[in-house]
Amino acid sequence: MEHFVAPYALMVDDDEDDRSLFAETFAHAAPQAKLHQLSSGAALIQHLKKHPLPEMIFLDLNMPCMSGFECLMHIRRDSTLSNIPVIIYTTSMAYMDIEEAFHKGATFFLPKPSNLSCLARAIQYLYSLNLRVHQTNKSDFVLTFPSRHKFHTSYL
Repeated sequence: MEHFVAPYALMVDDDEDDRSLFAETFAHAAPQAKLHQLSSGAALIQHLKKHPLPEMIFLDLNMPCMSGFECLMHIRRDSTLSNIPVIIYTTSMAYMDIEEAFHKGATFFLPKPSNLSCLARAIQYLYSLNLRVHQTNKSDFVLTFPSRHKFHTSYL
């Protein structure tokens, strides 16, 4: 059984390859941090009931049985969980998904980049912020990667 000691981050995605790539990138981008992985929304909810709370959650939207949106709503409705920063990490760039994630209380919307160095920069950026007190706003909600040298935030 894995031992969960705070502080740590959670990555929740049903795709094993995506979890593996994320974990490898995370280890290089934030060597001071620990990452634990879960493969479903139901596993996330059970985990949050039994273990110390994570410092942030990277949450895929498109998962079977319990979607990322359902997980996000559960987290935001529970007063013991509601302050956990939740970063939506998804292949979707659909405007409706971005809007829904914002209105349901996600902290950031991070599209899965095709370039792992972009993901590493996003992870480093997120760790540079104090996400527990971060005020989400539309102007910086979507984390984007328009160039090799700069990291940007935006809202579509």
